[in-house]
Amino acid sequence: MIMSDGGISKGYNWYEIYFVQRYPEPCYCFKKLVKSLFKINVDVEQRKDGMFRVRIKNREIFDFIRSLIKGIKKDERIIPNFIMNEKELGKEFLRVMIGCEGSASYDRKKMCKD
Repeated sequence: MIMSDGGISKGYNWYEIYFVQRYPEPCYCFKKLVKSLFKINVDVEQRKDGMFRVRIKNREIFDFIRSLIKGIKKDERIIPNFIMNEKELGKEFLRVMIGCEGSASYDRKKMCKD
């Protein structure tokens, strides 16, 4: 698993999700997540600063991804300061551990290896 920061913001007619790879090289899990996002026909861009920007026009897909992220806060293992403030989606960032299966989960002891 990898640690990344995810942020969500709403633009004019589109929604954005940001992921930042926290290790020097993106591991397999992170690459798989980005590949999955390409398959659902969203605009994925890797910026020079290493941040991935995902632009989504379909509200249903955006809501689905947001629900995965929001679901993390229901996990008892989540450290309280990781919780996202739903009222300020464009400003708040949260730490997410993304599993190899593409599910969002948190586990400090496991890390995905390339």
